[in-house]
Amino acid sequence: MSSMIYDGHDFSDDLMIEGIRRPVMADVDVRADDRSGDGSRISSVRLEALTIDVDVRIYRPFEEMGTREGFERARRMLQRRLFRRSPCKLVLPDAPDLYNMAVLDGSTDLERIAWSATGTLSFFCADPVTYGALRERKGKAGAPMLVNVGGTLPARPVIRAQANGSGLSVESDGATMRLIGGGSGEAVIDCAAHSCSVGDRPAMLDALDDYAEWEPGVHEVRCAVPFSVEWRELWL
Repeated sequence: MSSMIYDGHDFSDDLMIEGIRRPVMADVDVRADDRSGDGSRISSVRLEALTIDVDVRIYRPFEEMGTREGFERARRMLQRRLFRRSPCKLVLPDAPDLYNMAVLDGSTDLERIAWSATGTLSFFCADPVTYGALRERKGKAGAPMLVNVGGTLPARPVIRAQANGSGLSVESDGATMRLIGGGSGEAVIDCAAHSCSVGDRPAMLDALDDYAEWEPGVHEVRCAVPFSVEWRELWL
């Protein structure tokens, strides 16, 4: 891929990427509370939003590019394909296996891009996480299965198995997730959304259990019936 993909549109026939400027990682915001005596106590550590700047050049000259009519056609094309009111998937050629949720922001130089064929697009990512590959593994009934989680941030799996009306129990790294209610059918434990279902009916975890969160590394999963786990790798 020689260009970017934004909201599903491949710009390889429209724009040439001349430079990509993204931070090594989003800014880290550390909040601390004063305490009696010396020093402070850290209350939270969070990632700030980030901006990705993409320097572009029009790759395929537009008919009558040097005229006002050509300018207007180029402007309308870019406007239609770049302006969105909510974040969309942005894939760039320096990391074609990853994507950010981004929205075009600020002074975008659209006029300059259309008129002189070069400019800079700034994409604002309120969510600083970069999303990687979607992984899936299938496990056998009663047998432990090892999963190797990549990325640099914790992943939250989605677990699927067949419930038989008497509940379902999944063990992750020794901790149990017990599904109660919902009857029979395909059971889904979505640890990212903190939700459960059986068929098209909502269900819930036992009040004493927690949804799994996997740090990068190897984890063990076990279930009494055949099951599958799916997770997306997350990067700073």
